[in-house]
Formats: sequence, C-alpha cells, structure tokens
Amino acid sequence: MRNKLDPHQVAHCGPCDQTTPRCAAISFAWCGCVIACYNRINLTKVNAGQDPLEEDGTVENETVFLSRVTRVKHLKIAVAVLGLFASTASFADQGDIIARVRAISIRPDVHTSGTLSALATSVNEATVPEIDFTYMVRKHIGVELILGTSRHKVTSNAGSLGGLSVLPPTLTAQWHFNPDGRVRPYVGAGINYSWFYNDKLTYGGEGVGVKHSSFGPALQIGVDVQVSKRIFVNLDLKKLWMRTDPTLGGASLGTLKIDPWVIGVGVGTTF
Repeated sequence: MRNKLDPHQVAHCGPCDQTTPRCAAISFAWCGCVIACYNRINLTKVNAGQDPLEEDGTVENETVFLSRVTRVKHLKIAVAVLGLFASTASFADQGDIIARVRAISIRPDVHTSGTLSALATSVNEATVPEIDFTYMVRKHIGVELILGTSRHKVTSNAGSLGGLSVLPPTLTAQWHFNPDGRVRPYVGAGINYSWFYNDKLTYGGEGVGVKHSSFGPALQIGVDVQVSKRIFVNLDLKKLWMRTDPTLGGASLGTLKIDPWVIGVGVGTTF
C-alpha cells in the first residue's frame, strides 16, 4: 500500500511540532534555491565588472568572505546528505512485499571437535545466487524468507574428504529504519534450518555419514539504497549457525560447526 501525497502537508511551511520526510524534501528544494540564488548574485557582479567582495561600495575583509564561502560549502554538503534521506513517498508500507536477488559469498567459520579436530577439518568458501522475500507486517517491521543452496568441499590434513551441499532456508524478523528515505538500513534476527544433502564424503576409502539437518540462530544487518523509481541496490551481512555430526563405520568423528558469514550484494523491488 502506497502513501498518497497530502497537499495540506506540502503547503504548510510554518513551524511544526515534528520533522517529516515531506518537510525534509521541501527544505531540500528550498536550500537548493538559496544556493543557486547566492551563486547567481556573485556571477552577476562578476559579469558587471564588479568585485564580488564588494557590497554597497564596501570591500569586505577577506576572512569574512572566506567564511561565507565555507558556510555555502557546508550548506551544500548538508543539502546532499538531506537528499539521501528525504523522500515524498513511502518506500514500503504495511502489506507490501519486497523481493531481492543477490550474489552471496558464504565464508564458513569452522569449529570442530574429536577426530575432525585432529584431522584439521575445514570447509571451503562458495559464491552462489540467492533470492529472498520480505513481507512488511508494519511500516517498520518485516519478515524475510531467504532461499539459496551451496556446495562445499571438505578438506583435512589427509587431503580432500569430498563434497557436501547445504540448503539453509532462513527466516528473520526485521526492523527497518528510515522506511521513507532513499537509504534504508535494517537489522534482523531469526532462525535457520540447514539441510545437508548430496554428501559424498570419504575417509580412508570408507564412506563418511552425516546428520542431515540442524536448527540454528541467524543474525542480519543490511541496507537498501534506492537508485530509480522501482529499483534499489542491497548490501546484506548475515551470521548463521549450522552443524552436523559425521560418522565413520557408525563411530562418531566429532562435530563439524560450519557457522558461516554470508555477504550479499544484489538488487530488489517492491510489490
């Protein structure tokens, strides 16, 4: 559901009790006009052969002039920053669905126990595509479902142990800051269910079994940056906790905790 522009909010330019994105947008435009007029006055003086330092026949102190220039530069910077966060319409409102497509780099933070530690067992990184959908329960609150799968090589000091695929659908509850702005940070926390499949692990010519599923927490932080009317760019960082318990001939080899960091870059839109 999109917010409609309220003409009364736009037309009101007196003192108000709070600052809204619409007020910010109006201020942004007003400041731009001030800067343009200031530059135009000085340009007119130069074209007329008059020193821009002169005002009513008086030459200002150079320090005062430089101070004015500095203030204008600061004003321009403030306007630029304000422009990033100002908007006249809500990016996503209650009932909207946000869809993203990302390329993610999965970087395991491996911890082991038992025989796996003695073998210095490790899991390699992987880069894969991922899709996710966020349903906005409220303007600031969303629920995100993350879908993707990856294939990893498992290594040890005895050489390669084979490959293992992981499917970790992850559900997080998110808090969206600044939902009306062009730059929209968010944080999230939830749970992931990891399914280990297509496991082709061997050691000493004998097959290694794995526990095929695990539950673990998930944390998330990210930001969406609007680049056009419908498209935004997304940066996202997650921490997932997942584990499995390999066995050899029915005997435990210890616990393999993969616990990856997941770094994502992608694009998205809102429905």
